[in-house]
Amino acid sequence: MTIKTHSTQRIDPRHLRAVHAIVEHGSFNRAASALGLSQPALSKSVVLLEHALGVRLFDRDRRGARLTDAGRIIARCAQNSDEILRQACDEISGMADGLTGPLRIGATPSLLLGLLPQAIASLSAKHASVRISLIEGYDASLQSALHSGEIEMLVGQVESLVPISRDFVERRLLLDDFLVALPHGHALYGQEKVCLQEIAEDAWVLPTVGSSFFDRLQSLFSASGTPWPRNFIATNSVNLQERFVEQTGRTCIVTATQLLGRNPAFHLARLDGAPPRAIGARYRRNLVLSPMASDFLECLADAARLLRKHSPLMA
Repeated sequence: MTIKTHSTQRIDPRHLRAVHAIVEHGSFNRAASALGLSQPALSKSVVLLEHALGVRLFDRDRRGARLTDAGRIIARCAQNSDEILRQACDEISGMADGLTGPLRIGATPSLLLGLLPQAIASLSAKHASVRISLIEGYDASLQSALHSGEIEMLVGQVESLVPISRDFVERRLLLDDFLVALPHGHALYGQEKVCLQEIAEDAWVLPTVGSSFFDRLQSLFSASGTPWPRNFIATNSVNLQERFVEQTGRTCIVTATQLLGRNPAFHLARLDGAPPRAIGARYRRNLVLSPMASDFLECLADAARLLRKHSPLMA
């Protein structure tokens, strides 16, 4: 397939909305009805867009219309455009009521306990009235939300072994050390450093599959030649993990960022041989951050510097 390069000035935003409606409603007829158009008028919009781009967007047969590879790209852009317009309307509406925002942030669980509250407290001090939505999730789901425009920024692990798309920008904020949470009465309680081989036979609390944290732990066990624990409780709730250490005497791997500003009821030892993970923010390269998001990014950087400076857990 040969794709010609065309100026975006030839693309009518209404034609993008037509593609989005077809994908959303599953057929040309239902999409036309939802948009208040005739089916021929909707089809013409698609034809004009295909002509402007120089590619076919749908393959049509008796079973219906299916997106081509180029069509999937345009459908994604159309969805993003709709989300951007909706956010603009929300922001303008809030201005009339003296509100700043909305700001939609996605973050992984461990960062919601120390880093994010500090950053949002600083942001709230700069803006009298704000609208902020925090979405807790794991890397894959949050990356999907960032891709579709549901969130404006993702706060989590950055600089992973798998390179990210050039569509995104990452900003590192701090390095996050891995620590071993040891319950009272543990044979190694009070030690400054612990290696995985020393605690391999412990009863554990572990994360479940689906997060970069789980993947990182697996790689740490593998690199040290330590078998994956057999006796464990698996949960992705950071609060539950800590409670199980306190109340059931189990061992758990936690991070320094997770415990920033708190004094847990268990002993913390550095995990020997475990390099830290990089924590930061990720956002779309081709989208201008809102003033609120830019302020939040600076508050996040300030919070990272402050908490790292005053935390004995950070190396």
